[in-house]
Amino acid sequence: MGLTPGLSHRQGERRSRHKGPGLEFAGHRPYREGDDLRHIDARVYARLRVPYTREFLADRQMRVAILIDASASMMLADGSAASGGKIGFAHKLACLLSLAGLGSGDLVEMGLATHTYIDWSQAVQGVARAELLWGFLEQERADTSLSFAQQINLALPHLRMAHIVVLISDFWLEGIETDLAKLGELKGHLYAVQITSAQDEAPLAAGQGQYVLEDVETLRHIELTIDANLIAAYQHELALYRAALDEQIACHGGQMVRLDDALSDEELMRSLITSGLLA
Repeated sequence: MGLTPGLSHRQGERRSRHKGPGLEFAGHRPYREGDDLRHIDARVYARLRVPYTREFLADRQMRVAILIDASASMMLADGSAASGGKIGFAHKLACLLSLAGLGSGDLVEMGLATHTYIDWSQAVQGVARAELLWGFLEQERADTSLSFAQQINLALPHLRMAHIVVLISDFWLEGIETDLAKLGELKGHLYAVQITSAQDEAPLAAGQGQYVLEDVETLRHIELTIDANLIAAYQHELALYRAALDEQIACHGGQMVRLDDALSDEELMRSLITSGLLA
């Protein structure tokens, strides 16, 4: 089992999109000056009297970067989630994905925001070194005031080098298009894993009446009257927001995977396999 795309069980079994010296035949192309003469296909030349070079799929180790959102909304505790809320679920998910990557012979690193910067783990290879990554997640860090958009911007030097980028967040963004614009600079395959919670789905479930809500990201207070119309309006806006988020991720060549933080381990594995993130 491993992270897609280009699944493998051992290093050297992964199919790279890049062509070059390797073991698996990929096709022919016209000979160019400087090509290795050993790769000219003699049979094609005998038939066409034109030299063609054989190309092969290159064996390539993948670099996997996992960025875990540590903004305030991720830190909110939800008593209904046995995993410890969004951040606890995110850590469990990161451990699972890192193990899959390490088992495929990939080089895996994790990033978590601290007060003003992204703290990156060592980039490690091999299942035996998984505990280095898991220990990294357990380290104490100062709470961050960085939004997830700011975390992405700070993480770009690492994310640009990765063949597979996994962003784990609840993706509560101020402006979807502007906040995700930097994802267009990524060269690797992008997975955006959105963690949802019961509170996200029904934050107005406390009952109808007058309330004062606090935005944990901006600390702004909002006075409102909760009634059936407001609840319906929220559900409508949530659906529009998620559709816009999916569209932006797709525009940057990525895939959105949406997971509820109350999923059991068995349900989580099934969802990851169904989504194509694991296979």
